Amino acid sequence: MDQLSFDQGRKYPCDECEYQATKISHLNVHQQSVHQGRKYPCQECEYHSTTESNLTAHHRSVHLGETYPSQECEYTTGDKSSLIKHQKSIHHGTRYPCPECDYLAGTERNLKSHFNRIHNEKRFLSQECDNKAKTKPQLSTNNESVHKGRKYTCNECDYQTNKISHLDVHHQVVHQGRKYPCPDCEYQATTKSNLTVHYQSVHQGKKYSCQECGYTAGDNSSVIKHQQSIHQGIRYPCPECDYQATTKSSLTSHCQRIHIGRKYPCQECDYQANRKCNLVRHTKALHK
Repeated sequence: MDQLSFDQGRKYPCDECEYQATKISHLNVHQQSVHQGRKYPCQECEYHSTTESNLTAHHRSVHLGETYPSQECEYTTGDKSSLIKHQKSIHHGTRYPCPECDYLAGTERNLKSHFNRIHNEKRFLSQECDNKAKTKPQLSTNNESVHKGRKYTCNECDYQTNKISHLDVHHQVVHQGRKYPCPDCEYQATTKSNLTVHYQSVHQGKKYSCQECGYTAGDNSSVIKHQQSIHQGIRYPCPECDYQATTKSSLTSHCQRIHIGRKYPCQECDYQANRKCNLVRHTKALHK
């Protein structure tokens, strides 16, 4: 991390939107990609990259089959930088401390994300509801998904989501079979962040405590959700009925189950669940 820019709070603002970078090189990439539409197309598939280095990594990984295996576990990746980050975080125990609280991130990127999410006081207020977004794109996504009902549909199945990032994760996990295995047990995560949370909670015994009661969790996000739901009384109203959820994920699940009629079919029999957890429970009970 550019320690000088981070510690002193130096930012390089984009003059066309609310984006702020901690490095001038990141600002240049942002402007070229977002505002100038610059892309680097792959000559062998429909992939488009925002940087030449990402295009090179894509080509080597996808079309040449180049992989970088960890020498200490079964983890493999298509780019060397991801392997280095994995080794530092999982095997070397490298942590990046937050300058404002006790949070320790496994990667520089996670630290930046944490800092912007937790300590950055700037909020973008919705004109439609009480939502206070941390970034302008998040506010736009909230307005599109919650108030305009925008959905992103998977082109390979019936999955729908109100966030493009969730659709990307869905594609990688469900249709590409992407997993992040834990080096110390049989657990496999669907995202790197989930693997980090699992490892810190299960194998390192890290816990996060609520300051208002005895609730503890293995990840900070669960404590934040707990505080918002139990101690602050935050609710997420359904736009279709009187239901009010205590978390955004619960609201999404409710809408998909009740108003969209989404089902989770079993791959072994004709059973269909209306909740993913019920399908998991069914599979474990009858097919394993």
